[in-house]
Amino acid sequence: MQKTFAVTGSLLLFLSVFLYLHDYFVHGKEAQIELWSNNIQEIVAEAEKLKTGYSKIIVSQKFDEPRMYFLFYTAYSPQQYLQEGGTGSGGYLDERGRFDTYQFKFIKATDLAKDILYIWSSQETQSCLKVVQKIPYRFSETALFGILDPQVSGCKSMLN
Repeated sequence: MQKTFAVTGSLLLFLSVFLYLHDYFVHGKEAQIELWSNNIQEIVAEAEKLKTGYSKIIVSQKFDEPRMYFLFYTAYSPQQYLQEGGTGSGGYLDERGRFDTYQFKFIKATDLAKDILYIWSSQETQSCLKVVQKIPYRFSETALFGILDPQVSGCKSMLN
């Protein structure tokens, strides 16, 4: 009986280690590229360069927790962030996230106004925004920087 448990345990251990190493060396590279090669640092750097010209910057939640990356890459003070209210506890879809001039939410027609810079993914459709800058995001996606332009086709009916 003990021999059976020892052999079974050894086989399970071997199989577990084999599967772990297979996932790590064969599939791990692809997973790492998807998670970390997304140019978010460049997006944040560009937003920082452009932010002085705008009263607010709205960043789409489509970027997978953008607030976390913006806080990190801008080296925003944790103490200041907490004094301003910190993170709401509403989860991923919570749209109360903000710090400095940044606000993180899904961009809707009610958010559109002059003097605001918008950053959204090319996978989203934004009818009234004129693209002023593009940065490759990941795979076939692009981060789009834009401003309100009522002259964009189909925009006037949306704003009325």
